[in-house]
Amino acid sequence: MRNNLFALFAACLLFTCFGCPAPAHCDQQFNVNEAFSMNQGSSACLKTETEFTIRFNQVTEDSRCPEGVQCIWAGRVDVALTLAKDGAAQNVELSSGDLGKGGKGEVVFNGYTVRLENVAPAKVEGSKIEQKDYTIRLMVSK
Repeated sequence: MRNNLFALFAACLLFTCFGCPAPAHCDQQFNVNEAFSMNQGSSACLKTETEFTIRFNQVTEDSRCPEGVQCIWAGRVDVALTLAKDGAAQNVELSSGDLGKGGKGEVVFNGYTVRLENVAPAKVEGSKIEQKDYTIRLMVSK
């Protein structure tokens, strides 16, 4: 009898912990075909399909030419995102700036096109931008 109660308790505990997927964490919501901004470390969910989420993980490279400086190359900034929908997730890297030397400005994921429109703040000579200070502007279309 004790073994049966223990087995029942263990099964209930496992179901509680693993039986249902955790709801997606969203700091904000967005609409298709409307540009929106995200802060580094935040997540956004599509208003009509909250299971479609975008997480702005970090800026992986920022070689943009600082404001007020004459550069040979305009540079590029790369951001790492995690896209998730219906239990599938994909890590992607999108770029803004001069894409002539690599990088891509948009990606298609699960029927949606996610495009990086802008990364802020602009680079300033002699100062370092902290990860927490980055903001990106995205556009999602179907």
